[in-house]
Amino acid sequence: MKSEEELIDFELSAAAREFSGEDIRVSWEEAFRDDPDDPPLTPFQADYLNEREGLEHPPPGLEDAAYDRGTSESLTQAHTELREADLDWEEVAAGNLESQARYLLAPLADPKSVERATLLQEKIMNNWLSGELDMGAGSSVRKFMRLAHVVSNAKRLRERFPAVASDPVGFFESDAVRHMPMIRLFSFLLAALSIDGRRKKPQASDLHDLRHLTYGLSRCDIVTADRRSCELVRARSLIPRGVTLCEAHRLTDTANATRQRLPE
Repeated sequence: MKSEEELIDFELSAAAREFSGEDIRVSWEEAFRDDPDDPPLTPFQADYLNEREGLEHPPPGLEDAAYDRGTSESLTQAHTELREADLDWEEVAAGNLESQARYLLAPLADPKSVERATLLQEKIMNNWLSGELDMGAGSSVRKFMRLAHVVSNAKRLRERFPAVASDPVGFFESDAVRHMPMIRLFSFLLAALSIDGRRKKPQASDLHDLRHLTYGLSRCDIVTADRRSCELVRARSLIPRGVTLCEAHRLTDTANATRQRLPE
């Protein structure tokens, strides 16, 4: 599958086209570099799930994985505050969605975003001149690269779509943006995680699990996840129509779901 950044860029362009009055449809196809149905699925065999080379993606870099684990564990205080505030799931989900959209689209109407990018660039240059340039996860370089991409993307949307340029606030607040699958699903899943009272402490795999679910539920027919993640999704009825969610350890369920989708 393509990267999270690529899919969000595609969905932002699709939202801008919809906001501009164009007929646009977001589907699973843009998420893949190759057609997963070519060649077509064949009848299920017992060894199908054991073909690990075709089913497993390369593991992430150890540094990135460690950074994600640290970020997941650092959310303990945020989760606690949300639960103590007695907010319901809908309120937290709406707040998450607002924050996600604002981060991606702030440069459309906020010149301070460009100023922040410039200040971060200066910091990077100073580190480079002092021989202390760090390319690691969470470093100033990584943050600048991401911010620079967001600023560049907003500039492209403004230049390509007159409707967005003339009404950036309207675009930001539009259903076209609020219904982007990648940010909508992630915001809802994170809200469910935040207020799930059974979780006394965030787990190191939380961010990885949420990204996995966002990818799968937004683009795939059959999604597998661990039992904890499946319970989180089912409790909030976040399974899109037409999608089958299976617990990863229950291979029989995955096999049956695959059989049902095979061509006659």
